[in-house]
Amino acid sequence: MRLVAKPTVVDVLAALPEDVEASALAELRALPDAFGRPHTHGGAGIRQLRSGIYEARLGLHLRAVFTREDDALFVRMIGTHDDVQRYLRSL
Repeated sequence: MRLVAKPTVVDVLAALPEDVEASALAELRALPDAFGRPHTHGGAGIRQLRSGIYEARLGLHLRAVFTREDDALFVRMIGTHDDVQRYLRSL
């Protein structure tokens, strides 16, 4: 499974402090292996928000929202819990 990020996600990551960005990238890279394996993804904090829309923890305050399409996970946005709630309301 591959991981695909929207350009806005790349911009958000680039704006983070270097150590936070490195940690978030490591968590994102682990998503494809953890997705669909409950014992593995429990540590990654993956949970379904709505049908077909998932969230993963990227750190203490950062979350990634993603969807699965065929053999890819598409990261739609990265932000705080409040950002995720706003994103879900906008759908």
